[in-house]
This record gives sequence, C-alpha cells and structure tokens, in this order.
Amino acid sequence: MKKEIHEFNEQLNSYLKARFNYKRRVSEVCVLDNRIHAWNKKVDLYIRYKPDYKPYLPNTLVLARIGFYQSRKGHGTDLLKFLKAHSTQYGIEHIALESVNKNSKAFCEALGFKEIADDVWSMPSV
Repeated sequence: MKKEIHEFNEQLNSYLKARFNYKRRVSEVCVLDNRIHAWNKKVDLYIRYKPDYKPYLPNTLVLARIGFYQSRKGHGTDLLKFLKAHSTQYGIEHIALESVNKNSKAFCEALGFKEIADDVWSMPSV
C-alpha cells in the first residue's frame, strides 16, 4: 500500500498544482496512518486512504477535511471529478465525506452521496 498511496499522492499533487497555479508541492503522505494532507493558502485537504474500520466500506477514500479559500467556485466538484477519474486505477470503490456540516451536506445531497452514519456520507466512485 505504501507505493500505491505515494503514486496516488503524486497525481493529486499534480492536479492541485495545476488547479491552483502552484509551482511547489502541495500535498504530502503520512504512511504510518495512510493519510494525505494538502495545506496551503488556497486549499486544505485531509484524506484518509482506504481506512479499514467502520463506518467505511472497504476501499474507501475519505475526505476528512475539505476546504478552499473561495467557496462556491466549483473546486469541490472538480476535485470529486478528479478523484472519480483516478479511483479505478487505485482500487478505490467509494468516496466518503466525514464531519459533514450544513454546506457540505448540501454538496453531498446535490452530487448523489448517501448518509451511511452520523455525519458520514458516501458514494460509489464509478
């Protein structure tokens, strides 16, 4: 899984650099607990890569924190399109959002996520 998460992170990093016009690396991997963190002025992401505990289904990519310097500009929808486009390559079967607030709940409902636990929403990646 180490190689896989690093390869996924490289693609994510390239995407974020292109989307937000960064020249330097934006995201990094913490292999000890299989997470990816991207933090800068324009983006704040905390991703759990295939956690193997409830309430998540097997092979789920969890967006534990998602934030952008500008809201309602299509950044979240575009990120979801990127994740779905690359999910089969890494065996990701579901994409989930956790700790959903009022705004992210509306995002989930609009894009077809289903609530699988208290404040946890998930959808198939394909």
